[in-house]
Amino acid sequence: RALLAPELDAERRRAALEQTREALAELAQLSRSYGFTLSIYLLHPVQDLMRGTHRHTFAALAETAPVPVRPTAQVFEDDPARYYFPLDGHLSARGAQALADLLLGEPH
Repeated sequence: RALLAPELDAERRRAALEQTREALAELAQLSRSYGFTLSIYLLHPVQDLMRGTHRHTFAALAETAPVPVRPTAQVFEDDPARYYFPLDGHLSARGAQALADLLLGEPH
C-alpha cells in the first residue's frame, strides 16, 4: 500500500495545509465559544509510517495547528504492519488497542 499511494506534490500539500489551518482555527474558536479544551492527535496513515515521513507530517501539522498537536507515531513506528490491516490502511484490533492505551495514559 505504501508503494501504491502517491505522495502529494508541493502545491497540493500547501493547499491541504491551508485548508487544515482554516478548519482548525474554526474549531479552536468553537472550543472557546463553548468552553471546551481542544486537543489534536495526529493519527498517521500506514504509508506515512512506512515511508518514514511521519516526522515531516507531524512538523507540518504542528506548525499549522492553533494548539499543540499530540503525536501517536511512537506507538506504531517500530512495526507499522503489525498495527494496520494489510492493503487497507485502517488500524487493526491490535492497532486500536495500542492507540487506546496511549490515549488512556494521556493527562486530561
